[in-house]
Amino acid sequence: MTERERWIVYPLLFLALGSALRDKMLKQTSSDRILCQQLMVLDRNGQPAAVIEENRLQLLGASSQLGVQGAVQAHSVNADGLFQQGQPIVGSFQQLLQWMIQTGLVQPRPGAAAPQQAPAPETPAPPI
Repeated sequence: MTERERWIVYPLLFLALGSALRDKMLKQTSSDRILCQQLMVLDRNGQPAAVIEENRLQLLGASSQLGVQGAVQAHSVNADGLFQQGQPIVGSFQQLLQWMIQTGLVQPRPGAAAPQQAPAPETPAPPI
């Protein structure tokens, strides 16, 4: 290999090696767009924490929390409870749905079954 060829090949070799190792050393990659069929987020222990697939977001683990700013649109919601800062907001999802309908925040779908009334909490009789 001539000296002139070395001045061409070696800089290109180091450029290629540096580009390949850049994200390994910085431990981050930035991109404008990522195309994939499934995206899995791992926690610090290497265990799956969340999976995004087609139009589904699945949070894994017992202490899953989702911080959202702005509007959330969902076809359906399946929740064990509704909490704000660790405190329950309503006793049941059914009570929340009734309150949202009564205040006009949501409109029931035509033909959908009306939610059943939750039993009112019993209040003790005033002393005589």
